[in-house]
Amino acid sequence: MAKNLNKEMVKKETDRFNRDVSLNLKRLREERNFTQEYMAECIGKDYSSGYATLEQGKKKLSFEDAVKISECLNVPLMRILNPSFDPSKENVSEEERPLYGKPKKSSMQISVTLTGDFGDLQKQIRLLEKVNEILANDSV
Repeated sequence: MAKNLNKEMVKKETDRFNRDVSLNLKRLREERNFTQEYMAECIGKDYSSGYATLEQGKKKLSFEDAVKISECLNVPLMRILNPSFDPSKENVSEEERPLYGKPKKSSMQISVTLTGDFGDLQKQIRLLEKVNEILANDSV
């Protein structure tokens, strides 16, 4: 029973996070007066099945799409992935730091799926190059 309750809690939090990210995408886009059609074109997706479904929360945001969207909107990746991100609070005082230590900068965990297809391999390499660029700039 506790296992089922834990699964329900995780699902509820995941759903809440996905909803918050979707609303955040819409808010950031509207702040710049961009259309959904423009954003879809900018990230190389079809309008109705690509970008609009992200804002509607019908499709989960992939890391690759988050990177592309951050570039199109010209915002740090954290503004996409963390709806409550406040860039003015990036430099946290010692008193506000977590008790377990200083947050580690310039690290990220992602997974890469290799299918054996050369096109997929090139796509994964470009994604990893972008991740390295982001980490080098400490914009995560």
